[in-house]
Amino acid sequence: MSLSRFIFLVPKLHYTNNFCAPFTCGTRVKPVLSSFSPRMDIICGKKTLAEELGIPAPPKRPPSPFFMYFIEERQNFSHITSTAEKMRKAGQNWHSLDESLKSKYYETYKLEIEDYKKKVKKYKSTLSQEQIKDIKKLKEKKKMENAAALTKQKLRKECEELGKPKHPGNAISLFMKEVENPSLGGNASEWS
Repeated sequence: MSLSRFIFLVPKLHYTNNFCAPFTCGTRVKPVLSSFSPRMDIICGKKTLAEELGIPAPPKRPPSPFFMYFIEERQNFSHITSTAEKMRKAGQNWHSLDESLKSKYYETYKLEIEDYKKKVKKYKSTLSQEQIKDIKKLKEKKKMENAAALTKQKLRKECEELGKPKHPGNAISLFMKEVENPSLGGNASEWS
């Protein structure tokens, strides 16, 4: 008997155009090949507020003077594989950089931030009052979701620190552990 006959018992993700939602055990799902996309950022990716509301995207903020410097000097750090190490090294170089060279980046940043502020002002003037209210509501909703997730994360961490035991698992997971573990008398080779 092949293991593929038992696949339907394990929770899977059912892919659709815009999101992925878990479906419950015990049912078979026909693959939706026309809407399947292998890129997870398209299926389950985060959307900006503008994308969620279906309004034009706001202008992007320009990079800080340090990041402008880092982008220009990035090829000098090609021998370093770790991004954190590259940033650390770039930060050290930035701090030792002459003020006259730094001022070039600050001047560029000032010009770009002024342009950015003009674009934001123009963008906000194109939005209706209803769209502005929707953006505020969605921001508040996301803020509440993040606070709830943070609270849940703190609770989980606290439970781990106190040594709270984990849930023993459902029947199928306990059965599969027993089948796969030879010390419990299981023989997984029977299933293939």
